[in-house]
Amino acid sequence: MTETSQDNRWLIVFIVVMLAVVEVLDMTIVSVALQDMKGALSAAPDQITWTITVYGVSAAIVMPMTGLLSARFGRKKLLILSAYGFTASSFLCGLSTSLAQIVLFRGLQGLFGALLPSLAQATIVHTFNKKELPKAMAIFGVGMMVGPILGPVLGGMITQHLGWRFIFYVNVPIGIIGALLAAKFLPATPGGDRKIDYSGLILLALSVGSLQFVLDKGNEMNWFASNAILFASALSVVSFIAFIYKGCVDPNHVVNFKLFKDKNFGVGCLVMFFYCVIFLGTLSWLPLMLELFYNFPTETAGLALMPRGIACLFAIILSARLVRIVDSRFLIVGSVLLYAYGTYLMSGYNLLQGQNALLWPNVMQGAAVGLFFVPLNGLAYQSLDKQYFNEASGLVNFFRSMGGSVGVAVFTTIMSIQTQVSWNDMIQHVSPFNPAYVHWAQLTHHVIPGPVATAFLGESIINSQAYMIAFIDGNYLFAFLMLLLIPFIMWMTPRIAKGDEIIME
Repeated sequence: MTETSQDNRWLIVFIVVMLAVVEVLDMTIVSVALQDMKGALSAAPDQITWTITVYGVSAAIVMPMTGLLSARFGRKKLLILSAYGFTASSFLCGLSTSLAQIVLFRGLQGLFGALLPSLAQATIVHTFNKKELPKAMAIFGVGMMVGPILGPVLGGMITQHLGWRFIFYVNVPIGIIGALLAAKFLPATPGGDRKIDYSGLILLALSVGSLQFVLDKGNEMNWFASNAILFASALSVVSFIAFIYKGCVDPNHVVNFKLFKDKNFGVGCLVMFFYCVIFLGTLSWLPLMLELFYNFPTETAGLALMPRGIACLFAIILSARLVRIVDSRFLIVGSVLLYAYGTYLMSGYNLLQGQNALLWPNVMQGAAVGLFFVPLNGLAYQSLDKQYFNEASGLVNFFRSMGGSVGVAVFTTIMSIQTQVSWNDMIQHVSPFNPAYVHWAQLTHHVIPGPVATAFLGESIINSQAYMIAFIDGNYLFAFLMLLLIPFIMWMTPRIAKGDEIIME
């Protein structure tokens, strides 16, 4: 560790976390502004979602390349380049006047921005010793876990008061300041002449890009009923198999598969992936449900999630202390149990409950996420040599990002299928031969049988109830799936604390 990094290590944390948080926020902040963007750019509803899809595709391709690019150009230079590239592409997104322009610039945003969290994490790990690392990782964890929660909140407020273009413009001063501070205070990290595996890069891009396309567009295109989804799925599978084979025989492969021989790292990536499947899957539909069926304004729906973010913040701070005195596996298992219980409580929601019923499940889930990040990263990185941390951080963040994409796709599919099933079940009871229906029509002064009454029930009441049933089913399933992580967590090699050092048993 250089003298500069030692003297300014907490400033370094602030710099890299600030840049990482901006990127994580940008992954979710755009979703609440799609309606406004659609009108301004004259785009159809299925076209404007490409702004999210192309960002996810480009980000997913670049994340596993963090180690390769860091070794070639140096971590500091790569971080500064990524910050400036993300800033410039954000500014261009705000200036966009057509769908083609914003899709292009969002793709560039993903390419540059995807590296920021991985490089931030690697920088922190290289800067701190084992005694202070949990505190530094707790600060990083606050941004990584709270960012997706606050994204819709800030997006709604900015869009409502300033306009959708400012969700991109706000990145500009933060990115410039972060890049300048990084250039001044981050210790130099020289690059090298590592050979770039171009064929591996192509296979990685085809595999991950096709998979991200399938996840983002699958439900919209009715999954495997679409030829495009079938082709993209086949391309992803074939490219992935070729990518794995090449990685096993090529020592200069774009991803170092030897890292997965470390049990804690391999299992840690697996746990991170499935935890984010459930975490971001259940979170993805909650703001929309509050807006559509509880009639919350966009800003109010975002603020309703604030207790989740606050609980997450305090839990992360607490976990940084607990990790030194408690087996990290037990903290992670506690996080799993708490999140599963909070999700189970969400499966008891109904359309008539008050806002107070929303509080405790959100607090539990937020606290659970806060207890998860620091101990899992401690276990995953514990037995890795520091020379592999650049690659390891890129892979961990790749699994985090892909887990979120899978979770959103799965939960959206559950919502789509179960809504249709529940609607079809309930609409059958709208009949003049059903006494309950007759009684309702008399109370509401509708004619039986009448198209007005049928349409009102089918498009309003039954539709809302069908969505709520699907939401309940999704949360009930995800609560159960979360519990399946416990055996994998307990399979990891534990850490125990002796004085100031944390060692493997």
